Amino acid sequence: MEQPSSGKTHTVSANETILSIAHTYGFRTWETIWDHETNQPLREARPDPTILAPGDKVFIPPKKQKKETAELEKTNTYWVKSLKARMKYVVRFESGKKLVNTLYRLVVEEKTFEGRTDADGVIDVEISPTARKGTLTVWYNEEDPEDMLTWEIAVGGMDPIDTITGVQARLNHLGFDAGPVTGSMNEETTAAIRAFQEFIGVAEPSGQPDADTLKALELLQNAK
Repeated sequence: MEQPSSGKTHTVSANETILSIAHTYGFRTWETIWDHETNQPLREARPDPTILAPGDKVFIPPKKQKKETAELEKTNTYWVKSLKARMKYVVRFESGKKLVNTLYRLVVEEKTFEGRTDADGVIDVEISPTARKGTLTVWYNEEDPEDMLTWEIAVGGMDPIDTITGVQARLNHLGFDAGPVTGSMNEETTAAIRAFQEFIGVAEPSGQPDADTLKALELLQNAK
């Protein structure tokens, strides 16, 4: 398919999604970019617009200018829609047990959220589409404020499930601490995979990202 004479091509970086890319280029809806015919091959390769891989190419169509009439010597008010993003995070102990109805503080960039996890151990908040990192603290024993757990978390899109970075991000998101998302199969990642395998009932956990483990990881991730 030939690329239109206007518009440009954007190369995806780590943690980018169509929503964050749309925000970067000033679009009010991410669908304008995602649904463009030039991006059909991308949609076929990446069915989920929140899961792109670094190096993917996204065509950015030209923006359409919208004209509005206004009266002189009169105050005119216009409401402009802005892009919104949501962050959902499942909080668990290393054993896989969910931390339900648990006090938390989540700091994403310069915004702070405080509350309790829900009955499924989930935190669900609205964040900026450009947010990239955050810090989550939970207090699992309210009688002792020093009984807490803290995670440094990456915010944004995840790489595809068939990449080590994608595996690490999903493990972290589900509460299995794989450490920093580096793309390296290190001891932390192996231990997190093994803990996940134990959680899903694998008889002999290997700590390796085999096909069955990746399938279960993606299913559980998509459930949240």
